[in-house]
Amino acid sequence: ALIVALIVQFFMLRKTETARPKLRALILGGILVFCALNFTGKTQITHRLAGLAQPTQEKEVIHRLALWESSIEMVKDAPLLGRGLGTFYLTYPAYRDPADRSMGNWAHMDSLQFATEMGLLAPLLLYLFWGSVLLFTLRALKQTTNAPQRLAISGSFCGLLVIAIHSHATFHLYIMPILMLCALLLAIWYVFAANILNTQRFWLETALHGKRKIALNIAAFIAIISIGLVTISAAAGSYYTLKARDAIGHNDIIAFTNHIEKAQAYGPASFIDPYVQVAGFYADIAHTSVILHSPEEQQKLVSDVEYLLQAAQAYNPHWAEINYKRGAFYNQISTDIVPDAKERAEENWQTALDKNPMHYRARQQLAALYIEKGQPQKAYNLVEDGLKFPAPQNFYDKFWVMREQLKPLMQLQTDFKRQQDKTE
Repeated sequence: ALIVALIVQFFMLRKTETARPKLRALILGGILVFCALNFTGKTQITHRLAGLAQPTQEKEVIHRLALWESSIEMVKDAPLLGRGLGTFYLTYPAYRDPADRSMGNWAHMDSLQFATEMGLLAPLLLYLFWGSVLLFTLRALKQTTNAPQRLAISGSFCGLLVIAIHSHATFHLYIMPILMLCALLLAIWYVFAANILNTQRFWLETALHGKRKIALNIAAFIAIISIGLVTISAAAGSYYTLKARDAIGHNDIIAFTNHIEKAQAYGPASFIDPYVQVAGFYADIAHTSVILHSPEEQQKLVSDVEYLLQAAQAYNPHWAEINYKRGAFYNQISTDIVPDAKERAEENWQTALDKNPMHYRARQQLAALYIEKGQPQKAYNLVEDGLKFPAPQNFYDKFWVMREQLKPLMQLQTDFKRQQDKTE
């Protein structure tokens, strides 16, 4: 992206006589920056550029292509409206290719992520905006020979160009500091280009007078306060949810309850983490409910858990953790209370994996359930599939050990079936 921008800058300023010394300094500086980045970084840029010539042999390229192909499948399923702004990390796991080794939070191509979240019109609008900036720049440069003006316009434009090009390999347009830099570059670019082209500018502040100006200020104040209150509310909900998690880790039930109540009181209505936390707590104590509670109280426990998780799922149907918690609860509850509890646990853990194949705990628990049900082949296949996805080392170790332990079980089951067939 930097090389392309430097080339564009060269062609934009090549006819500017007084800017040539600055242009030479700019090119020399760009070469020095490139060399510094190339020889001091963890991976040499020249090596990475050479890898692009053979994409099928470069691991990083293979991983990125797998990510993009999976993202394109998301677009195909919702091309008009997308899946919702800011929901990529929730909906992507169901489409993930095992070859993708990223965390799955970003598409690593902003225009493609726009398409997945907002539909195909969003990247189209983005490209139209970039195209209009390019045309505006060329028109302005054509009408001036003033070196400082040309340098300001082309410099700010090429700065934006670097970000625009590089956004096709990462997620610059989702990072606030970079967006602030873009706003600054756009402001500089527009002031110089608009002055050259005598473009009429509309200033909202000076166009409104009297009551309209007062109404505008009040509306802006309300909007700022509303955004601030929502932000504070979400921060308070997250804070008390984390405090509740710490409390339950120290077996402090009273503190856990108090923090959960505060999280529900201060958090926004759509903040579902406390619901899931309480459901998880119920799942942890479900195995003791036969001793500590009457059948009626156990049945109420089931109703409470379902209410909490259904409320959470209504706000966030893509979150695999909800299905995992429900599966964990039914795996612990007595079959005297819920006769098909094990079947419900299996169904919910499988749903969690359908939503997110990298939900390691759901995979581990479901494999253990298959072993308990005398289905080692299913457990083996599940663990084997789990090893294809990126995972923390401790889960890799657990899955590897489980897989090795399942091999003799499968062999024993196969030998037993053969023996049965012979006797029949």
